[in-house]
Amino acid sequence: MKFKVSALILLLPALFGCLRENYTEEDKVLSVGDIASVAIAAEELGEGNVYDTVVVAPFTVRANRSWSAVITYEGNESGWLRLSEEEMLNLHEYSMDEPIELIASRNRSTAARRATLTISMDADNKIVLPVEQAGQSRFVDGVTDHPTALSILDTLTLSVSSNTAWTAAIAPESTADFSLSGNTGEDYGEIKLCFAGNDDASEEKVAVVVLTAEGCAPDTVRVTQGKGSPYVGFRLKSHVIAPEVDTFLINFGANVNWNLSIKNYGGFKNCSLSKASGTKTSTGDVVLRFDIGQDPGVTKTIIFELSGEGVEPVRDTVTQLGCLHLDFLDFDPNMANFDGTSTCYQFKWPFESPTKAQMPTSGYITNLPTWLDTVVVFKLAEGYEFKGYGAKNGTSTGGGIWWHRTQGFRLSECKLATYFEFPALEGLTLKTVIWEPSARVGCTCQINDAFGNNVKGGELYKLTSVPLVTAEMMQNKRWDLQNTGPGEAYRLTLTYTGGISIKDLILIYE
Repeated sequence: MKFKVSALILLLPALFGCLRENYTEEDKVLSVGDIASVAIAAEELGEGNVYDTVVVAPFTVRANRSWSAVITYEGNESGWLRLSEEEMLNLHEYSMDEPIELIASRNRSTAARRATLTISMDADNKIVLPVEQAGQSRFVDGVTDHPTALSILDTLTLSVSSNTAWTAAIAPESTADFSLSGNTGEDYGEIKLCFAGNDDASEEKVAVVVLTAEGCAPDTVRVTQGKGSPYVGFRLKSHVIAPEVDTFLINFGANVNWNLSIKNYGGFKNCSLSKASGTKTSTGDVVLRFDIGQDPGVTKTIIFELSGEGVEPVRDTVTQLGCLHLDFLDFDPNMANFDGTSTCYQFKWPFESPTKAQMPTSGYITNLPTWLDTVVVFKLAEGYEFKGYGAKNGTSTGGGIWWHRTQGFRLSECKLATYFEFPALEGLTLKTVIWEPSARVGCTCQINDAFGNNVKGGELYKLTSVPLVTAEMMQNKRWDLQNTGPGEAYRLTLTYTGGISIKDLILIYE
């Protein structure tokens, strides 16, 4: 019985192969379903309000013989249409479905254009399909990002929606004093409406912009500018501060003397304002400065109050997700003898233990421990603990863990065995790591878990040292981690023989 079954199994491929080879449909088949003609849109709008250069019309050819296709054009315009497949070889002579696409370039004209698609097996078996691509239905309209303009100097953005070339013009009935940053464009675009102050306390002003485009009705955009009454108002571009930064730009406008204060700190520490009062301004940019970290997983809230002579105070709220931030080097171009190299760094020590005095300043100092091949626990004043391990590379006597005035916090030198491990926080999951090595030292690292396994999203990153340092946040690498778990530890791991340098390290937990 085993022999018979085995023999049958061996015969099956040959048997089906013969059946398939001998199976031929005598009657010829050529069809495109129930399609009698192909209609293609003039254009398709893709991502980001950008029109695609082509429009695709898919269909399927069913045939039991080889076939080919050809396009012929009507009128003077040609070359605007092509096929994804122009022929199909069918040697088996049984029915097969072949999906193909008619691909038309974008039709920028209002007139439709036509062609004929002929699919042929032979002189007696062919399909003739009329193809028509519609012309544009042209349009133009605009909308501003704010319905009204401030009575002081103000700038509004006018977003123009269109599918052709357009022109913007200031209408004669405008009473506001304003200008346009541009007056022409094509398809979707933006222009700025730049208002001078309205000092008339008795009436509002109006700005009228007319958008025109060939082949469609014009669109009129009207913006009212407020009376010249006492005014203060915030114009914040965002109400969320990125977790990794320690400054925020407070933007506002006032046509009277103003005062700015903080009414609620909500977890922010050591806040200060670059300016707390001033005179009439349309671009009142005040910088908020504060201490970043150490507050992972905490959503902090700060409330600003803006007041002025003769007006009710107004308030606005900004939030920030807390983080852990280790800051070892600060870039300071105002230092003496600044040349963009080592003289531009100020070194800081964030840990409570071990102290800076307990740390070596080189991987080759003999009178201080270098902690080579030793797990060292680094503790912040807030209680968060990091672990560092500088592994020996072969017979080398250098390496370990140390600090350097221009290279930051250092660990070296055996790849994969050298790491800096982040705190595992109960109920919180590490989501983002932002690492800035010293621009003066090359480093190659990745993010691993506490067992040395790769973490999705923590791919290898290599930094080559640069000749000049010109910014505080210059070489940031951001890892947005995936599939990390709450209460689990992760580490920055050396992946190339050498060392890890840390200028700044920011850990965002959620």
